[in-house]
Amino acid sequence: MQTKQQLEARALQIIAQAKTSGRGDEDSFVELKSSFPDDHIRTARQIAALCNAARGNEVIWLIGINEDNGEPVGVSDSDLQSWWPQVEKCFDEFSPDFVNLNVPVQDGRATVVALFFATDRAPYVVKTKNGSGVDREVPWRSGTRTRSAKRSELISILHPERRMPGMELLRAEGSITCQSRREVANPYHNSGGRYTKSTLPPSVSASFPVDVFVDATHPITFPTHRASALLSISFLSDPIPLRVAFGPPSSTTWLDVNDYAALVKNPTLLSAYLRGPVIPVDYSKSASEQDMQLYNFISQLTAENFLELEIELVAAKDLGFWKSSTKLQQQRDKNERFPDHCTIVWKSL
Repeated sequence: MQTKQQLEARALQIIAQAKTSGRGDEDSFVELKSSFPDDHIRTARQIAALCNAARGNEVIWLIGINEDNGEPVGVSDSDLQSWWPQVEKCFDEFSPDFVNLNVPVQDGRATVVALFFATDRAPYVVKTKNGSGVDREVPWRSGTRTRSAKRSELISILHPERRMPGMELLRAEGSITCQSRREVANPYHNSGGRYTKSTLPPSVSASFPVDVFVDATHPITFPTHRASALLSISFLSDPIPLRVAFGPPSSTTWLDVNDYAALVKNPTLLSAYLRGPVIPVDYSKSASEQDMQLYNFISQLTAENFLELEIELVAAKDLGFWKSSTKLQQQRDKNERFPDHCTIVWKSL
């Protein structure tokens, strides 16, 4: 959902392009009018045609622009209050929702009324003029011409083709934590009022939060069980698989996240957490050999400048998949060392 500042910026861009070109540059989703049209039935038909052909994209009407030369002429914003109810009556059952903005032009001396129509409830049906023999129509915009929708176009409205959205990996950073052998108290077993102790072997774990921008034009679901990630370290022969979890759990206008999936409804940022164990230690070896393996792993890892991280998200309903990889650079000034563990920090370039 765009802010009003973004909508105004889009309107000003169209106004500037129309003025520069010296003509009213209309396309499939933009209509320019010098004034509020008097023919309400024809106007409803034009709006419905645009919204039906838009397939979920936004439709823009700019009122107060000369259609012939693209020059702003301005209108009174108060006219909208009386004009729209007359147009709305010409729709069958319901009309498209819209946001209206008054856009000052010519240094504030004139106002262009911008109407941004939502198109997510297509098809839009209009009433036709009495005596025509047909009382309802589904209009369609083809170029700059308005006509009745064809059968194939009606099917495309009712069963829209869904594709993978544009996606971009914006951020990946995290750490690899190496934990030495240690004794921990076992609160569930005690002897004579004393807790017993357990010895935990050396361990290495990775944790990498990432942010992915999803330019969703329709709702799309990414199941957690179909997401995967790989961490490649040059001195290890095989990449390390990491678990993918979306989060934090939330439900907003743009995004629904739970333990099982992420539903992206509008363009937004999708956060994921990539975690998993890194096992360079052979637990069949003796304790001293395991400790030496951990020491050697830490020495090699701290000498590395870069790692490679790859993430793959698969959409539900066989819409496709998205895969991206990035280099991670070691952030040596942020590394931490303690007697029993160390944390090595990495960040995408």
